[in-house]
Amino acid sequence: MATQYQPLDLEKSSGLTRHLPTLSPHSYSLLRLAKDVVLLSLAVPGLISLLCPALVCEGVSSSVSTLKSSVDPTICNCGSSVAEALSLGCKYDSLAAAWLPEPCRDDALTAEFERSGDAPNGQWSYWADLNHTQELSLEELGKKGDDPSFRFYTTAEWHRVHCAFFWRKMFRSHISGVIIEPRFDNEEHVIHCGSVLLHTAVDDKGARAGVSFRSD
Repeated sequence: MATQYQPLDLEKSSGLTRHLPTLSPHSYSLLRLAKDVVLLSLAVPGLISLLCPALVCEGVSSSVSTLKSSVDPTICNCGSSVAEALSLGCKYDSLAAAWLPEPCRDDALTAEFERSGDAPNGQWSYWADLNHTQELSLEELGKKGDDPSFRFYTTAEWHRVHCAFFWRKMFRSHISGVIIEPRFDNEEHVIHCGSVLLHTAVDDKGARAGVSFRSD
């Protein structure tokens, strides 16, 4: 039976498949980790509200809101071609499936993501075709951004691990100062990833996505 594919949310598709394959032990570990990150992110504001005087906290909240509203929504964009992206100091980020400038990358986390694959060597597998006959290296994959119609194919496990790692990136950004790309820094992506991690089925659906230069 041919593998079925679901488009990733980063393609802004409204027809996402809700059901995904049964989670492997590796995925359950990631899900537990994601749960801990979410619980911690919910607990920290509550702790601050208990320890921080109202007037001071109001000032902190106001400063955070001002900072967020002052961030240029195009700050994570990298032009419209590989050559332009390189000239802007951008790198292909496999976690985001996009070219990103340094302020928007968590290189250490992306490197960990690239070692968390479901292939025997711990890497992720990417293909240029539905039938998995044209395997791509990360370097080759990044260069495919010059073709707006290009879509790569990968495993459902990649999709789940992408979600778990992106939640970590969002949490780590509070300490690292990394800017989260606007296309992922929203509740819609959180809801989507929750569905990816929680809705499972016995069928084997992979995932497909393009290579982006724009992350606004």
